[in-house]
Amino acid sequence: MNNQENHPLTTEEMFEREQNALKPVTQRSQRSLAFHLLYALDRTGYEQPLNFVLDDFREGYEVEFSDDCFAVTMVRGVLEHMKEIDPKMLPLLENWTIDRLGCCTVIILRMAFWELCWTKTPAQVVINEAIELAKAFAEDDAHKFINGVLDAYCEQTGIKREAPVKNTDS
Repeated sequence: MNNQENHPLTTEEMFEREQNALKPVTQRSQRSLAFHLLYALDRTGYEQPLNFVLDDFREGYEVEFSDDCFAVTMVRGVLEHMKEIDPKMLPLLENWTIDRLGCCTVIILRMAFWELCWTKTPAQVVINEAIELAKAFAEDDAHKFINGVLDAYCEQTGIKREAPVKNTDS
């Protein structure tokens, strides 16, 4: 519905809206979308159904994404494994509790832990992406804290943090 006049959108308006829709295509933009979806869920105490939040983003924010894109897969993974992720994080928080951390920091850590534990994404990529998300969305200096927690987890579990090998064959 057209909010100004409360009339259905014309075909021309629908086409224009479709052309102007945000389409996250890079892995970084997919992670950003996942962060925003998890943030919306967090603000409702995770009581809002995921499908409602997905529809809200598609319609209210004009974001185009499929239900099987990386962002939604990540959100579903974090939600499914949160009870396993939090205990992995807790011993690494160094005199902090999850409740004392900012919500953005917690969301980014959960995303990174899910990606480290349930995907084949290289640890260096996961950590770098978490740091960039923290610089953009989390509290001041949270990126340093996140880096320390993720480094400690990788060291504790033997996950190698080297950068992925680039293909030099051309």
